[in-house]
Amino acid sequence: MTLTLSHPQEAHLTNGTKRSRVIRVAGPGPAIREFLEQQREARAYAEAWYQALRDWDTFRSEEMLTSIGPSRPSRMRVIVGNWRSGSDGGSDIVSTLMQHTPMGAIPASKVALSIKDERGDGLLPRVQAGRGPESLLRETGAWVHPTDRARAYGEAVLELAVKLGDAKAAIHLRRIRAG
Repeated sequence: MTLTLSHPQEAHLTNGTKRSRVIRVAGPGPAIREFLEQQREARAYAEAWYQALRDWDTFRSEEMLTSIGPSRPSRMRVIVGNWRSGSDGGSDIVSTLMQHTPMGAIPASKVALSIKDERGDGLLPRVQAGRGPESLLRETGAWVHPTDRARAYGEAVLELAVKLGDAKAAIHLRRIRAG
């Protein structure tokens, strides 16, 4: 589809045929361009989250923790999704699988639990399992066909991002819902 601006309050939307429809909007042409750019940015941010969940790119982050009291002999034991190894000194190394996301690294266990707790239509577990579309967007930045399904995936991943504390995702989610 192509959007052309002819007058400050009119936009012509064409789908490649000779027919076009006129969309009347309040405000000048720059407001239309700004709205369309915000929609494109929101879709791109949803795509970034979608790919982060789909690829499940993780790395191991290690931290030194100071323990209080005597330490246990060296061995691995699972502690709430973290792997902890004891040492002879007064500190332990905690190794956590981290998930790369658009807002930075997040503990993979936190992401996985948030996906597991999803009560909706089950889109996020499908994304995590590598099922679903390869991408939510076409090369032009528009949703892939069927657009309603791609948009649903986009909203689902942004809702997860908001749940994980991503403030940018909240802004983009509102924009997608407004569009």
